[in-house]
Amino acid sequence: MAVPMSTAPAAASRSSSSAPSSSAPSSSQLKISYAQAQQAFAAAEAASAATKAVMSTVSTAKLSAKLTTATEHSDRVAAAHMINERFAACASYEEAIALVADLLRGSRGLCAALVEMLVNGDALGEIAVQLLLSLSLNNDGAENVVLAGAVPVLTAVLRADEPLMRAHGLALLATLAERPALIATLVKAGVVKLICFLGMGSVADPGSAVQLWPSLLDIADLLLRDPRNVPDRQRQQLRDVLVAAARSHKAGSLPLALTDVRTLNRLMIGLRALNLVAPQAKAKR
Repeated sequence: MAVPMSTAPAAASRSSSSAPSSSAPSSSQLKISYAQAQQAFAAAEAASAATKAVMSTVSTAKLSAKLTTATEHSDRVAAAHMINERFAACASYEEAIALVADLLRGSRGLCAALVEMLVNGDALGEIAVQLLLSLSLNNDGAENVVLAGAVPVLTAVLRADEPLMRAHGLALLATLAERPALIATLVKAGVVKLICFLGMGSVADPGSAVQLWPSLLDIADLLLRDPRNVPDRQRQQLRDVLVAAARSHKAGSLPLALTDVRTLNRLMIGLRALNLVAPQAKAKR
């Protein structure tokens, strides 16, 4: 028999009260979960200790020498991967900086060997870029990376549609751009042109925008701290790309986070002001 409309809520109430409730977990369940979490953390710590113990059997100097002197591609990749693992196992920033100093002291040709891996188009080149990123943690390491010729090679390599390589490569360029003394070198190597290329590509294909634009905006912001380092023409090209991105975002076809939109607008305003001033400065000359 159908339930009358007036009694339907009561029937629903009785039905819900008779059904098993999804109440909060009991204290015993919480204790089990906490115990399991403790076991998981203990296992992770044991695994980390075991990894460090295994890695400590091979000295950093030997790994660096293997990377710089090995003739087999697989040996170079294995050495680079093991050094990356050592950076990942560092418990603090200070420990990572000490590792950078140790590696550079042991072999000044380390960065050049990693750049050679990229130049030769070796498979798993992102491993080399990841290690270059770790070596750039301090000023000495960043300068060695630049002196090894990594930046012009990166500006060419990152044009290929390889998401993992782009992620590591853009992170490396952003790290290098944090150092004002290297800005002119980055611009001369074509980093602004790379930003324009990747930016216009992501406007045409918004699917890659979420991964690309935060890094592109960070790098552009760092390079423009002193606009004199960026030629007028490149500033104009960069502004055109930013304007195209802003229009696509406004149309709903380019997803950007709020912080990225604010950075985008700030850069456009700054570039517009610079582009207006530049012709006047030339006329006075």
